[in-house]
Amino acid sequence: VRPADGFSHYMLGLASWKSGDLSGAVKAFDGAIALDPTHLKAYLNSARVLLDLKRDQEALERAEKAVALEPEAVEAVRVLARAHAALGHVDAALEGYRQALVLDDEDLWALNNLGMLFVELGDPDAALGPLARAVQLKSTAPVFQNNLGIALELDGYPLAAKEAYQAALRADSTYKKAAANLDRIIKVTP
Repeated sequence: VRPADGFSHYMLGLASWKSGDLSGAVKAFDGAIALDPTHLKAYLNSARVLLDLKRDQEALERAEKAVALEPEAVEAVRVLARAHAALGHVDAALEGYRQALVLDDEDLWALNNLGMLFVELGDPDAALGPLARAVQLKSTAPVFQNNLGIALELDGYPLAAKEAYQAALRADSTYKKAAANLDRIIKVTP
C-alpha cells in the first residue's frame, strides 16, 4: 500500500474484508478516510464491516458521515437504516428504508431489509409487499426468495412458502438456509 494513496488503502480494505480480515479492513478503510475525508465508499464499506463486527454505534457514525457527504446516495441511506436497525432504532430504520425506496423504488436491498425488519418485528404480513417486490425485480436471487418464503410461512401460507424455498434452491442449490427451511416446511405441507 502506498502510504499517501487513499485509493490503495480503500482497495486493501475491500480485499481484507473479502478475505475475512474484518479488523484489517476497518484499519485500511480508516487509512483511506484519513487521506480523503470525502471518500464515500470508504465510509460505507467501513460501516458494513463494523456492522459485521457488531460495532453498531461506530457503524451508525460512519453511515451518518456517508449520508452527510451524499444525502441522495441510496446506498448510504440504506446502510444508515441498517445501522439504526442493528441498534434497535426501529422507527429510524423504517424511515431510512422508506427514504431509500423514495430515492430508488427498485433498490433490492432496501426492499429486502425492510421486509426482514418487519419479520423481526413480528409483522410478516407487512413484510410480504417489499419481499415480493424484491423477488419480482430479481427472481433469481436465492436470498430474496428465501426471505419471501420466511414471511409467507410466518403469515400462514405454507404452500407458497414451500414454492419460494424451492425457487431459492433452483437459483442456488447450495443455499443452506433455503434447504433447511424447505426441509422443515415439507414436514408440515402436503
